[in-house]
Amino acid sequence: DSALMWLKEAENVVHGTNHSMYPAALLKMAKLYLEEDGVKRDSALYYLKEAEKYQANFKDNIYRHDLYNTLGAFFFSKYEFAMALPEFRKALTFYSEESKRTNMVMNNMALCMIRLHQTDSAALYIRRFEAVLSRKGGDEYEQLLYHQTKGLYFSFTKDSCAIEALEENVKALSFALLLEDTRLGTSLLLNVLECMSNKPVTDKRHVALADKILGYCKAFYEPLKKDEKLLNFSSFLEGYANLEAKYGNKDKAIALFIEYGQTVNRMHEQNYTEGINDAMIKYKAELKDAEIALAGERNARLTTAVALLFLFAIIIMLALWKAGRLNSKVKAQNVEISGQKNELEQLNRVKDRLFSIISHDMRTPVNSLINFGKLLERGNLSPEKMTAYTLELKNTLGYTASLMNNLLNWARTQMQGYKPLMESLELHKQVNEEIASLGQEAGRKHISLQSSIEPGTMVYADSNILALISRNLLTNAIKYTAEGGEVCVSVSREEEYVLMQVKDNGVGMSREQVDAFNSNKHEMMESSAGTASETGTGMGLLLCRSFIVLMGGSISLSSEPGKGSCFTVVLKRA
Repeated sequence: DSALMWLKEAENVVHGTNHSMYPAALLKMAKLYLEEDGVKRDSALYYLKEAEKYQANFKDNIYRHDLYNTLGAFFFSKYEFAMALPEFRKALTFYSEESKRTNMVMNNMALCMIRLHQTDSAALYIRRFEAVLSRKGGDEYEQLLYHQTKGLYFSFTKDSCAIEALEENVKALSFALLLEDTRLGTSLLLNVLECMSNKPVTDKRHVALADKILGYCKAFYEPLKKDEKLLNFSSFLEGYANLEAKYGNKDKAIALFIEYGQTVNRMHEQNYTEGINDAMIKYKAELKDAEIALAGERNARLTTAVALLFLFAIIIMLALWKAGRLNSKVKAQNVEISGQKNELEQLNRVKDRLFSIISHDMRTPVNSLINFGKLLERGNLSPEKMTAYTLELKNTLGYTASLMNNLLNWARTQMQGYKPLMESLELHKQVNEEIASLGQEAGRKHISLQSSIEPGTMVYADSNILALISRNLLTNAIKYTAEGGEVCVSVSREEEYVLMQVKDNGVGMSREQVDAFNSNKHEMMESSAGTASETGTGMGLLLCRSFIVLMGGSISLSSEPGKGSCFTVVLKRA
């Protein structure tokens, strides 16, 4: 994140000029985004296309080679092999001297051609790669890629378990072991074990290969066991045991089969525990849904009662008007009923907005989880895809968990008879704990997060509610403050109250937004994207207002566009 910040600063300095630093900065930003996952990786294409517009500004052809090689790598990472291939070809036209740089490009071209079933062309580039290695040699990583690509070539042209493919994969495995690359080594080893343990022996070379593979199994046993990825480890144990039974030591095979059974049992226990946890979560969610539905029924009954009261009031008003006795008391009652009606309409709008959030924001991650489960059932996910999907799912579920907590907290405020647990609290300690928990989030945007509250400032409040209010207001301030900004918490004292202010120098709000917040007790504000494209639902401020009212306090907002915002929370003084 810091690298991107400085690169963008450099790009701003030379933007629109003929300086070679401008496309170079764009290319570096693209490479950083290419290392990201999910939607963030797609940003790489924008910077690559921008750099291509200015590629004539590059000082030499190595930069142009680097640009098109990176473009090819982007499409390759998206499995768009037909689009990646022309970009790799362009890279070679700008720089074709024999080097590790060109070896990597030729290898990537061969991989694309294999995937596109252009095996004759792929063989040509594999031979070119081989010729360079025979003349100049190559490091362990180049050798690993060469043998791995050659093994894939034989898998496509002959059979996935052809002896030629197995021999090349075993050679690649030897270099993975030298490089201590457990991730790539595991993928190669599992593929080889599956073929060797399940296929009948059709060639004497199988026996020679088996001795080598058994040696690699011993080398990878401890790293795989420590990795705690039970699915990979169980597949490894099954293949290892079958190979020992077929070519090696029978006693060793029995011990491996026993360990394989124990590992599978651990997987079932883990899945059972996760299933119980999922069931509990589902039960709690259904219970909360029932509570929210009950609250909705109460609101409906209250709406009917208010409507009847309103109708009754109109009849009385007409009767009194006819009698000439319409007095100020009836007018006051009419204003009160009208206010209740407006409040109910606001509550109904909040309810509709909440159901919209639940149907959209909650459904998407659940569907992602279901689809991920289906992929796991098929069992054909590569380790790379497994890692990418897991990270993406983790981020999605993190956002969903936060949303669910806010929804449940709002439901608590609507339950009849709910009362906060009021006690004397030290405001300085409470706020500092929330600042510490949000330090990393503020640090990512280089935002200064400070409190000037003095120790000994006591308030009368509910500890959990006060933590929720502080966290939501600070998170909101960080979200709408640009990089390098400031967020500060301060207090002032009155005779019976303490006024806590959360102030930022962020984007601020319009006069209409400020008036809407200060006048509506139950309205949800429309949420907009933060300065770093953060998402939200608008529930945070609704929660703050609802809980503050429950504690006998109040909240108000002052803000100007471009000058930041200040939320003032009035709390009872202890």
